[in-house]
Amino acid sequence: MQPDGRLRLRSYVWADQTARLERLDGALALAGAHPFELEKSDAAAFGIQALANRPKNAVFVLFHSIMWQYMPRATKDAILTALADEGAKAAAAAPIARLRMEPRDPNDDWATLSLTLWPGGETRRLAKCDFHGRWIEWIA
Repeated sequence: MQPDGRLRLRSYVWADQTARLERLDGALALAGAHPFELEKSDAAAFGIQALANRPKNAVFVLFHSIMWQYMPRATKDAILTALADEGAKAAAAAPIARLRMEPRDPNDDWATLSLTLWPGGETRRLAKCDFHGRWIEWIA
């Protein structure tokens, strides 16, 4: 990531939240040590394409964190439909997993880490989590 991008990303964290800034700096250092590609794309288009092009001999994981509530209903529906369609075709040798850390109830003070796994489509609640990574309470 370029210095301007790092500075912009840091600007989204309130200056008095030093622990969050430290975690962000650690994540940026880790990202700097491991090359990656950042792709700008519509969430539904990205998810549908990733599912269609997934390896047929490995686990495929679609992960998202604290973003679901910001997407339009049509985008959410398209992703859920693609997961259900591809999940119905998933084999035990190449399962599909949807792993997410999202709020389940807007009144909760935490997010829930959930896993849906195909074949089968069973969802398990794994943990309660702080929205900013300060704590996790395993429940599964």
